[in-house]
Formats: sequence, C-alpha cells, structure tokens
Amino acid sequence: MSRTKHFWPVRRWLHFGLAATLAFVVACARPTAPLPDVPRLEPTPAPTLMLPADAGPHDALTEWWYYTGHLHFRQGDAFTSFPLDVDGWTLGTVSGADVIQAAMEPGPGVDPAFEVRLSLTDEKPPALHHGGYIEYGPAGGSYYYSRTRLRVSGSLSESGRGASAVSGEAWMDHQWGNFVVAPGGGWDWYSLQLDDRTELMLYVLRGPNGATTGVYGTQVLADGSLIDLQPGAVSAEATGHWLSPHTGAEYPSGWRLRLPDGSQLQLLPQLVDQELYFPVVGGQWSVVGSETSAARVTAYWEGTVRVSGDRTGVGYVELTGYAAANGPPTTDH
Repeated sequence: MSRTKHFWPVRRWLHFGLAATLAFVVACARPTAPLPDVPRLEPTPAPTLMLPADAGPHDALTEWWYYTGHLHFRQGDAFTSFPLDVDGWTLGTVSGADVIQAAMEPGPGVDPAFEVRLSLTDEKPPALHHGGYIEYGPAGGSYYYSRTRLRVSGSLSESGRGASAVSGEAWMDHQWGNFVVAPGGGWDWYSLQLDDRTELMLYVLRGPNGATTGVYGTQVLADGSLIDLQPGAVSAEATGHWLSPHTGAEYPSGWRLRLPDGSQLQLLPQLVDQELYFPVVGGQWSVVGSETSAARVTAYWEGTVRVSGDRTGVGYVELTGYAAANGPPTTDH
C-alpha cells in the first residue's frame, strides 16, 4: 500500500510537467499560413467509340467479337474490315459483307463434323450501347456496340454429304476494354430480334453471392434509333430451371421480361440442353479462377430462344457463373 501512495503523486507531477511543456511550445509557435488550394483531379473521360476505326483489335485487357444467329435451310456498309484467322476459322470482308468460314475437325464429341461458309450484311447501323462505353466501377469499363440485324446467306455442309444453302439473321457483339471478368458471380445476357423489326439487348451482372450488381440494356427501334434502358426499366424473371447432367449446374430455363412500355415477353429455349462446357481433361475438371468457397468449371449455357407474348421473334441467351467445380459429371467422360 505504501508504494501505491508514493507512486501516484509522481505520475501526476509527470503529467503536469508534460502538459506545461506542451503549453509553452504551443504558445511560442509561430502562426502557420494556410495550405494552398490543390486543383481537384477529374477522371479522364474515355475516348469516344468511332466506327469503322474501332472495328478492329485494340490494345486492351479484354476483347471479343461475338456472332450469334438463326439459320434456315432452303432446297449496307460492313464495319468489320480486318481479317481474322484462328486455327483455320476465318473472318473477313468480301464485297461489303462479313464472311465467316469454319470447319470442325472430327473427334470426340464432334460426330458428325460440320462446315459453314456464311456472308453477313448489315440491315441497320451499329447500336452503341449507352453511348458506346459502359462503366463497371472497380472492375473497369468496356466499349460495347452491337450490329443487331445482319442478313445471312451461305452454306452448311456435313462431313460425307453435300452442302445445303442456308439463310437467316444474325447479331454481332464487339466489346473491349480494361475490365476484369472476376471468377465469382457471372452474367445473364439477352439479345432479341423481334418480328416488328426491333431488337433488345439486356445485360444483367451478378456478384459472387448471386445479387444483381448492374443492369444495362438498349432497345433498337425499327428505324435504328436507340433507347438506353436504365436500371429498373426492364425486369427479367425466371419461369423454370434446368439441372445439367454434365456439370451439375442449375440454370434458369425460360424467362418473363417486362419492358418499359408495360409489354411482356416470354422466352423459351428451343433446346433445353444448350450448355457449353469443357469435359474432363487428364482426370481433372477445367477450373476458372481460384475461389476458396467454390471454384467454377468452364461452362456456359448459351443458346437460342423463341419469343412470344405481346411481341414475337427469336433470341439468344447466355448464362455464366452457374456451374460449380464439384458437379457430378459421371456419364459424359
């Protein structure tokens, strides 16, 4: 007890001495001038997307050209002005039209092998989504335009048989930028070509927990004019689900879209199993990313849909981020 009684007064005197010293220093200090104003830094806006200059490749982290279409069998200016050859699959321009040539090599899962030669001609000007550039926030930003109505003609041949003439309509996406496709989450992408000569693009991004993190969309009117769709302007509701026997993924299958004018569209897959996946290689599943909670196989559901309801037409839907690496692929090895 005696040590305690002698200790506390010493601490109080030390505190008092320090306080007095600090007060003396503050009293003797000269007043300081205020800091000069610092110019506020504004983000540099992205350069404007310009066509046809931006139709070719860019020095960007991510870039793709993506064609989808619907062909039918039967017994303008082009904006893709650069040649592309990927292991014999070619994209070029002939007489103002895109020309795609691709042949499948026979092998496991490719029986029979098909070959196509297609010519695609624009019927509308390109649609620059949200002015041609979409800001994703921390993930980066993306230039994005679509050629939403391409007239298609050409031929489709099967190995061992002659070529059949085909015609139809296609859609082309070109997207590039310094953005990162994160291993978690995914997206639902819809492209619709309606019989009234209008088109709709809807792009729904999902986070790792499945919650929607961004919605982008564009309506292309019959005359080619655009209406950018703001978040909440369009809703997409799954009307069914499909369980993949290949990867164990459960995908939405069938949708109901509500457009800003109140009209409703029903989307139904023309074929339920349109999953694109990479099968077992060397006894291991191909895995994208390195999530500790649930790694993901390289698998998409992407395919054709039929549109009914207040308007009719055809479309294409792409779904990513639904396949887990521990799916039960026991029958397709």
